[in-house]
Amino acid sequence: MPLTSSMVSSRGYSFLEAVVSVSVILVLVTSIMPILVNRKATEDRIGFTAQLNRLPVEAREDAINENATYHLLLDSQQLEIKKEDSNGNVGDALVTIAIPSDISVTDTNSAGTSSGGGSWDVKFYPDGTADQSGISFKLGQSSDSGTLALNINGQGKGTVSDTLTDPNSLSWPAGTFDQRTTTTP
Repeated sequence: MPLTSSMVSSRGYSFLEAVVSVSVILVLVTSIMPILVNRKATEDRIGFTAQLNRLPVEAREDAINENATYHLLLDSQQLEIKKEDSNGNVGDALVTIAIPSDISVTDTNSAGTSSGGGSWDVKFYPDGTADQSGISFKLGQSSDSGTLALNINGQGKGTVSDTLTDPNSLSWPAGTFDQRTTTTP
């Protein structure tokens, strides 16, 4: 027996069917949102790490090419490269990299002195050398989140790792050249 128009129900959805449909959609959305948020945070961290790798290279190359001193410094929630003029004044930022909101500075050191995440300024000189220094970051807000550190050696080379290196451990145990060549009577 074929269905006629009088046999087909023309009523809409019941209230219960609408509530169940909305509930299913909400469960799906709440299960997918953390995945999307974590993916975005991971992409931000990967991008920040790549930029962090590039900063000391760029500062060193600029210092050599321009025959001037360049500074890589922490300013609030961003890292900047600035050029020092002949009078010793530091100019405006030439390169600025924002630190993602879920990454925080935990420690900085320069010349063996830790400043606990405060200000940080590393000089790159025209001969390609730099101040030995480092900066450490906490990735994420949870207590079990990882760390990321940028260590800069005296040759102006930067390395990104998971720990901050003590600049004093990077110096040669025999001392400086002047100390080694001085003879005592």
